[in-house]
Amino acid sequence: MSQELEEDKWATVRIPTELLNAVENLIPKLKDEFGLPLYRSKSEAVAEAVKEFLKKNILKQGKGA
Repeated sequence: MSQELEEDKWATVRIPTELLNAVENLIPKLKDEFGLPLYRSKSEAVAEAVKEFLKKNILKQGKGA
């Protein structure tokens, strides 16, 4: 996949520095049952958090995406 197409799949979102610092500190501590990191980057961790937020709130509203 070309770099141009890859970049089209992402957007920049600004979050408070305090939240970013918390994510940066937590990522190295989060491991799966085999001791492997759950996330390779801040982007992965934040994307997963957004997915969970959307799932939770979509279910509350009783609608699909």
